[in-house]
Amino acid sequence: MRGEAPGAGDLGPAPDVGLGQNGGLAQDLVLAQDVGLSRNVRAIQVLSRDLLTRSPGERIPTAVQYQQLTGVGSGTVQKALRTLQGVGAVRLQPRGHTGTFLVDVDLAQLWAVAALGAPTAVLPLATSPELMGLAMARRTEFKRLRIPLQVLYTYGSRRRIELVEQGEADFTVLSSAAAEDLGTHDPSWRTVRLDPTCYYYENSWFVLVRPGLDPAAIEAVHTVGIDRSSHDHTVITESEFPADLGYTYVDGHFPFMTERLVLGEIDAVVWHQSSLASPLTAVGIRPGRLRRAATVEAVARMGTAQIVVRSSRAELGRLFDLLDPAALAGVQAKVLTQEVLPYY
Repeated sequence: MRGEAPGAGDLGPAPDVGLGQNGGLAQDLVLAQDVGLSRNVRAIQVLSRDLLTRSPGERIPTAVQYQQLTGVGSGTVQKALRTLQGVGAVRLQPRGHTGTFLVDVDLAQLWAVAALGAPTAVLPLATSPELMGLAMARRTEFKRLRIPLQVLYTYGSRRRIELVEQGEADFTVLSSAAAEDLGTHDPSWRTVRLDPTCYYYENSWFVLVRPGLDPAAIEAVHTVGIDRSSHDHTVITESEFPADLGYTYVDGHFPFMTERLVLGEIDAVVWHQSSLASPLTAVGIRPGRLRRAATVEAVARMGTAQIVVRSSRAELGRLFDLLDPAALAGVQAKVLTQEVLPYY
């Protein structure tokens, strides 16, 4: 029954779960103590953050376990649980010796009580239709969940991962290939698939050559621009222009590659469609298709979007599980057809 607090003995036997799954609860408790929050407030916040990692129908920890987690007494734990139920953040149901179960969660209310603030996303620069749609769709879904959000934008998947590692952002979005490669090599990262939400639309990658070169005369290409801060640009470039065939790579930043083409510093670059102030043809840059089957296959692996977050951030992982990929894809499609003008 909503608002009915279980007694200490009703919390039941210890469930086979780890407390503080998000890896930061103990640290949060220390910080709370440092700023002088009351024991009651600390207990409410810490329990809220733990409950954010749990799903309806799941048995919650015992009173003793919560005492160990919060460093407060049984009475304070019980008061915190009553408060969370009283404000409608959670609904709990005691089931005798089997323990107490989480029946329902008001995600926005529980997030607010947990005092987690607005998570920060770092997204790719929204310079293409699909990335504009992705940014708009992300905003729409967080609004539906009533969770505040801050957003940074920058190019280069490796640069965005570094911002998360440095604590400047809480999560990022990568292509499916970049996310899977990262997760495969480093289990400290969790990836959340957003199929069918697109990261790259079909045929959105092609080759640009400098003014004066025929895109079909690929034998005239010797120097190729590459942005190693981008997993996808690196993979596509090395596939389309293999070093063992004599191509020379020139390192640079993706947004400025067209300028290097105009200046003749490089002969070619693989390029993703984007909205530019000046049409490429106006400055003599001509596009050509990707020629190698391996490159086309590599691009196909990158087609969908995935969220990437630290595995230790279980509260964010739970939030991402509640995103609706179909709704994300629907908003993205409306941006592509200009049915909706993007804002984010």
